[in-house]
Amino acid sequence: MATIRDNFAVEITNFVNKTQGKVAAVYKKSVMDLFSSVVYSTPVLTGRARANWMVSISEPIRATRENKSKTGAMVVNEIRSVLNFVKANSQAGYPAMFLSNSLPYISHLEYGWYEPDPVRGTWMVPYGGKGYEIRSSGGFSKQAPQGMVRMNVERWPDMVLNHTISVESGGSWSV
Repeated sequence: MATIRDNFAVEITNFVNKTQGKVAAVYKKSVMDLFSSVVYSTPVLTGRARANWMVSISEPIRATRENKSKTGAMVVNEIRSVLNFVKANSQAGYPAMFLSNSLPYISHLEYGWYEPDPVRGTWMVPYGGKGYEIRSSGGFSKQAPQGMVRMNVERWPDMVLNHTISVESGGSWSV
């Protein structure tokens, strides 16, 4: 016959398991939201900058790849795959996750540094366009004048809060 102590222990175990599941869901959904927002905010000409976002655990990837992805779907699927394997360490919590892009011009897309008042712009013929196109203004990409990373990192607290509310109110736990 189960004692009060046994019932209490079962209830505590169930509470801990449910809470750990909720924490995992909020962590994974928030990281997915942040990382995919960075990818989708990345300006697209050829798709190479967008395709070079790489997700990793514990340390950033410092490589580049030749792949191109104008939609970003390839990278977002990689992020989802990595997140599905992430488990909490009982002592350290969740691992540090990194989204890195090592293309030499990614900092120009994030911080500007283009010619403030371009005269001719980018030669668009290799990309299917005609002639030159001015793709920056005031030194910043017209597609991402606020950058990709900074503007989405500012949204992080709201992302975590929104996913916490969603999970607490019975929303999906999957990424």
